[in-house]
Amino acid sequence: EFFFSLTKLEQANLVWQHLFIDRVPISEAARGVVTVLDRLLPKGIEIDDIESIRNWFNQQDPAEHIENVFKLARVKYVVMTNIPFVPEESQHWKPNKAQLSSRFRSALRCDPLLSSNWSSVCNELVKHGYDTSTTGARLFLNDWIDIMKPEYLMASTPHNFKVDSNDPLASFNQCSCALTTFSSNTESSSSLSASTSNMIPFSFVKPRPRQHLLLNCPIMEINNSDKTNTKKKKNTFKKNQDNGEDGDGDLNKKRRVNIMSSENNGFDNEKNQEVDEDEDDFVGGSELLEKVLIPVAIQRQLPIALKIGAHRQVNPDLKAGGDGVVTVDLSDLQTLLQRYPHVKFLATLLSKTNQHEACVLANKFRNLHIYGCWWYCNLPSIIREVTSMRVELLGFAFTAQHSDARVLEHLIYKWDHARVVIADVLVENFSKLVETGWEPNEIQIKREVERVLGGAYNEFMDK
Repeated sequence: EFFFSLTKLEQANLVWQHLFIDRVPISEAARGVVTVLDRLLPKGIEIDDIESIRNWFNQQDPAEHIENVFKLARVKYVVMTNIPFVPEESQHWKPNKAQLSSRFRSALRCDPLLSSNWSSVCNELVKHGYDTSTTGARLFLNDWIDIMKPEYLMASTPHNFKVDSNDPLASFNQCSCALTTFSSNTESSSSLSASTSNMIPFSFVKPRPRQHLLLNCPIMEINNSDKTNTKKKKNTFKKNQDNGEDGDGDLNKKRRVNIMSSENNGFDNEKNQEVDEDEDDFVGGSELLEKVLIPVAIQRQLPIALKIGAHRQVNPDLKAGGDGVVTVDLSDLQTLLQRYPHVKFLATLLSKTNQHEACVLANKFRNLHIYGCWWYCNLPSIIREVTSMRVELLGFAFTAQHSDARVLEHLIYKWDHARVVIADVLVENFSKLVETGWEPNEIQIKREVERVLGGAYNEFMDK
């Protein structure tokens, strides 16, 4: 509480004193700051002189500084994750789109959908004049796709996210909107048997213009437009005195809605919030994924990137810094890959424990691309282990790294440190190949190195 009561400058002074003066900056994050300063600062400024460092940064022209950082990091471009559900972000796109360098590309981030935060989604839909329904949510995303021109749709899954084992779209083929909303896609259906195409939602159809996307479909629809009296209650999940069960009385009529607190991911910041909802109105993240996000991805032919394994607010006292890591059940990812073979999924895993299973899934499903060592996996020791395993299982059909940098200058250290490790792994594996009797030439080696540093991603996106 004392720390967060301080100004940003006071917080920064405290961090600098404790992590860089009173202690040797040996952790990866602290050493990363040293790397950034060493690469950026001109001669004459001591790396431990915080006031001189600040003065230098304050004198930099933003546009020139951005270009300098990209050149030092040797990075062509970054893909931002932009959340239209958060006003602090959407204001930079509407009504007037900010002018950005071509170094910056966008991804449309949809965390509130997967977090079961339907109330938060509805708030934004109402604010911008859309129906509080899945049709309204799909139109909302479609309009934002037109604005952002994203590389892909993207979401960080909650730690307890589960894909419904019962396909919510299983009865889609029986729905009248299959005839009125879509036209057949002869080219895509020709590669599928009749029985197979009938088992896979959307595999046999081609979407018409977006205004016809599943409008008024009884299977695909969730509609809260007429429910204006939903009440929010706090601390109501109490012991029921009548039946001795934990709950709000009749559990068949009310559901607890977990709304996670995270300042940077589009979640409502109220903690332990509960919304009284009829059972039929409760909307899970899996349902919104399959009734909103995936239909839009199919219609707009956009991949879906999933960041898997974050446990938000493990320690809420640390606010945005209180997120942790969890080992997840990747059978949910497998279900999506099986259920939607014509949707391309990119995935990065936060837990080291999940990396092996993810590699096997990428080995078996051509619609999955594994990328990067994200966040808590962005450590040289883990990058080395994970990259070695990926080469041994996938060859060069993966992307070795993405920075996930939340601070522009961190691009420098994250890529500097990662490249050294990745290069060591590649040299080791090419050397083993030569020892075995196969000697690749310089052109072949360069081609494969380029694959793991972005080429494989481009190949996957172009499928």
